[in-house]
Amino acid sequence: MNIKKLFIWLKVCFCYLFFALTSCQVVVNPPEPPDTPDPPDTVVTPKPVMFIEGYINLQEAVRITAYCILSNDNTDGIAIASCEIENGNFKLLLPDPLDDKFLYSTIGEVCEYAEVSCPDARMAMINYMEIYRSGPPNRIGQVFYGKYFEIRDTPTEYYSHGVNKMWDYVDKDVTVKGTHNNQGRVISIYDLSYKKGWNEVYWETIFERNKQTGVYTWTTTYTTTKSERYEGLEWYIWTGQYL
Repeated sequence: MNIKKLFIWLKVCFCYLFFALTSCQVVVNPPEPPDTPDPPDTVVTPKPVMFIEGYINLQEAVRITAYCILSNDNTDGIAIASCEIENGNFKLLLPDPLDDKFLYSTIGEVCEYAEVSCPDARMAMINYMEIYRSGPPNRIGQVFYGKYFEIRDTPTEYYSHGVNKMWDYVDKDVTVKGTHNNQGRVISIYDLSYKKGWNEVYWETIFERNKQTGVYTWTTTYTTTKSERYEGLEWYIWTGQYL
């Protein structure tokens, strides 16, 4: 997805407390107490994230670095966070606030097809992460955090359904809701509720391609809501397959 086309957690807690006063008089037939309404369900959403941590099962990997692309640059990334990988484990501290040079145009300008609660909010994202070994060639490759739900690869078709977790930064609380359908081939569905700071975003993608005709559809849902099916994600090195 083009980041320039985009890109809350809300914590709601309602409580009811009732006070009953009693007197010293003896009451033979006390009145029935009033019905006490059940308290509403409490919705708890995570706070913005400060770290990216995980485990990479690759013995030669000794460092991981996260990169953002400058708002006026479409190619080169600049490292914003880096840490050592020790026994496969790492913990990246994300900078907050993020330097303005990484923030893209306002979300309202680039998401004209979506409903944006705060059109002048700006955003950035971690465009890619790379892992390195200690000796040359140092670079091992790009890594992502996700999993496949299903893959079919036959002589006539290719189908994949998977999810990746990504990390977006916004300078204001904002929600983005809407769908963009590009000629029925590339479909983007946005269900994002951002909290100021870094947020975890799930990119769930379904890619289908007819190998005989070349016709394909690529549908991606971008959401900050974690589904049960998003459990069991793992770090992997990108191989060029769709996920």
